This record gives sequence, C-alpha cells and structure tokens, in this order.
Amino acid sequence: MSNNTEDHDSESDQPHTEETTTLLLMQLLSQLQGDDLISKSVDDAIESFLNEIKEEQRYDTFLNHESVLKRFIQWIETTDENIDVMKDLHGNHFHQFKNYLRDRDNQKISLNGALSSFRVFIKFCEQNDFVEEDLQDDIPVPDTNDSDEIRTDPPLDALVEQAKEYYSTHEYASRRHVEFELLREYGIRSGAARSIDEEHYHYEEAYIELHHNPEGNDEKGTPLKNGTDSERELNLPEDLNELIHDYVQNDPVRAKHGEVVDRYGRHPLFTTEDNKGETGRPRVTTIRRDLYKMTRPCMMGHECPEGRDPESCEAERNTQASKCPANTSPHPLRTWSIMNQLDHLPMSLVSDRCDVSVPTLEKHYDHRSETRKRRKRKAKLAEHMPGYSVPSDTSKPDIDDSEVESEPAKNQSRPSNQPQSPLSHFIEYVRHYVDLPEPAQWLWDDFEEIVFSSEAAIPRSVQSVVILYCSLTVFAHVLPLMY
Repeated sequence: MSNNTEDHDSESDQPHTEETTTLLLMQLLSQLQGDDLISKSVDDAIESFLNEIKEEQRYDTFLNHESVLKRFIQWIETTDENIDVMKDLHGNHFHQFKNYLRDRDNQKISLNGALSSFRVFIKFCEQNDFVEEDLQDDIPVPDTNDSDEIRTDPPLDALVEQAKEYYSTHEYASRRHVEFELLREYGIRSGAARSIDEEHYHYEEAYIELHHNPEGNDEKGTPLKNGTDSERELNLPEDLNELIHDYVQNDPVRAKHGEVVDRYGRHPLFTTEDNKGETGRPRVTTIRRDLYKMTRPCMMGHECPEGRDPESCEAERNTQASKCPANTSPHPLRTWSIMNQLDHLPMSLVSDRCDVSVPTLEKHYDHRSETRKRRKRKAKLAEHMPGYSVPSDTSKPDIDDSEVESEPAKNQSRPSNQPQSPLSHFIEYVRHYVDLPEPAQWLWDDFEEIVFSSEAAIPRSVQSVVILYCSLTVFAHVLPLMY
C-alpha cells in the first residue's frame, strides 16, 4: 500500500509543461463545445443564412452574399478536407478558401469584399451554434494600402472625344449615344441612368429627375446607390436636352410598339427589345455592354492603340467587346467625368451632382495631377483677382495629365508683383482650402460677387471687419449642418 502511495506521489510530483496543459485544455473545450454545437450541413446553413437576410438586405447585397457562398461550396467540392457539417470548419480552412478566391481574382479589394461577406455568414453560424464561438476571428483579411483601394483607370481624353464625335455624326440619338452622353456629362452610375422613367425627363424646363424605387424580395427594381439620399434633379445643357428629346421622338422601339411598359408597370426612358419581341427597360449589364462595344477605337474608325489587327482580335466581336484593351466601361467613364467637373466646379457641387461624398471624391476619383489642379486654380483666380495672368495654352478646359508633370503643392503659383489686399488673401484661402456645404457655398458665391465688383473701393480697415463678419456668418451656417 505504501508502494502504491509512493508511486502515486511520485507521479503527482511531475508537473505538466505549459504546452501540454494548454493542449489538454483546448481538447477539453473542443469536446465541451462540440457537444453543444448543432450538426448543420453547409448547404442547410447557407440556405438558413440567405433566408434570414433576404428580407433585410438590399438586393445587390443579397446577391453578393449568395455569390461568395456559391464559391465557398465550390471550394469545398475541390478540397481534400473532410467538411460535412459546419462545425468541422477551423481557421486553416479559411486560409485555404482565401487562397482559392485569390487564385480566381487577384484584386485585393474584390478579395477583401468577398471575405468580409463570408465573415457575416460565419457570424450568423456562431449565433446559431453551427460553429464554435469567435471562429470569425480566424478569417484572414488581405493587406491593402491606399494604392490598392484607389482606382486609377479613367479613359484618355482622346477616347472620350472620339466617341462623342463619332456617335454625334454616325449614330445620333441612339440609345447608347444618349447613355454615353449622360454618363459623360454627370458621371452618374449606370444604375441611375437605367432608373430614369420617361416622366422624369422634362424637355421644356430642361432637367431630369432621379428617383429611388426600392426592389421587391425577388426582383431588383431600380434602386439608387444610396437610397433616397441619391434622389436629385439634374439640369440639362441645351445640346443634351435636345439629344434626349430626339431619342424619345425617334426611338425605334417606341415607333414599333408604341407605349413601352417595364415589368414594374412604369414607362422607362431607355427602352429595349429582346429576341422574342418583348419590350422593357435595359439591365445595368446591357448599359455596360453598350459602352464596351461603342468605345472600341477600331469601331470608330481609329487604329488600335495596342497595335492589334481587328480581323484577328477577339474583341472585334460584340460578345467579346469587354476584352478590348483600349475601350472603357461605366465606372472609368464616371471617374473621367468627375475629374472633368472638378476642373470647373466647386467640389461640393460635384459631390451633389455625382452623389458621392467629398472625402470619397478626393480619395477615389480626383486623380488629377498637382500641375493640372494648379492651372485650373490659376485660371479661376485670373477671372476674379488682380495679379494673375493665364497663358492661352493653359486656359483650355481639357488639359490632359499626360501632357504635364506633377509637382509639389508647395510650388503652386502666387501673385507676381502686385500686392494683395487682406480680402483677396482671405478669398484665395477659402477657395483653395475650405470645402463649403451647398447652402454656405451659395452665400459665399454671393459674397465674392459683391467683393470683386467693389474691392478697390473698400478701405483696408473695413476689409478686416468684412473678413471677420463673413467668417462668423459662414461658420454660423456650417456648424448646424455638421450635427
């Protein structure tokens, strides 16, 4: 008995290592958790998740989740891992799935979005005891930096001008001609262009309306990107107003079928007819394909910038137009349009026209070189302030960044030898560095007009008082808008 006691004591005197203790605890926790987890097949878990979010999520968001989970099932079918139920998943599987996605889409932003969507699914599974708690923390996120996030692919000015000139001459007032001009003028999204009803176009007053029409559970509808916040009215320049009017009057689909009604019981501005003779509203993908097809340089009678032979080029076929290395699509054209508008309009006004926040404008859309920005500022200053002169070659509104070299912002031009008044300095500072909300911008525009017409007659002491008063007035209108 004493020997047994000694043997027992000798074993208890041998402490477990920290590693062994941790492993035992993990195994024990795994067993305890496994007993509490529900054995849910992957297919059933995905079906439960999609049914759960179908009523809550926007249709586009729902489709994104569905697409990512389809790829997750495809990965399970190709892997050697034994994953029958959700609780079989562990962190290493997520790294394998990430690599599977990366091999099929090497853009980090797309990969990041897919994994973020997948994390929402795993979180749902945690909440329903299909997988162990905090498993979502093991989902990897690809590293991204600003250069990964910013898209820098607006089309060249030459391509935009070629398309504008060609279709104004050879395909005037066709549907895709009007689509192109709307996207070029306003930088609106293709979904917004698709959403326009015929009653939203006002020829006499020269403007169009954009309305958010939420989708149902099983169909997309015509939603706008930011819901009702995206609703707005856009003034039409004379030539675009006439172009839309001519399209409506001479649309071959309307001429053939008369009144066109889409599946939502509405009358679309843009019409389409399929092979069965059924009419309706074009899809977003249809507008995208229209732009791919119409902006191929070879289709407009120009040589291929890449040196391809059109007869042997796969992109020569309309069904393969997206493979053309030199054409463009809605998002790059939107970027081009926004950059062009920023050359002429305050950033706050571009923000309203294009339905995009000022920080997003600065980060994702404003790819103008510092030289291009400086030249545009100088042209504006020359219109309103003494001491600035603009050479004729830099006053043109379509300076291409490829024609100039970027330079540090600190080298921006300043007035030459003519001294500026305090009021001029103040106006220049606000113009360069302060981005005002629209109501305050309207006040500021009125203030500038008064100052530029009477600045020379204002004594410096009075100018200082005016500066103080205007500063307080602007802030009085800005602060309430910030809260």
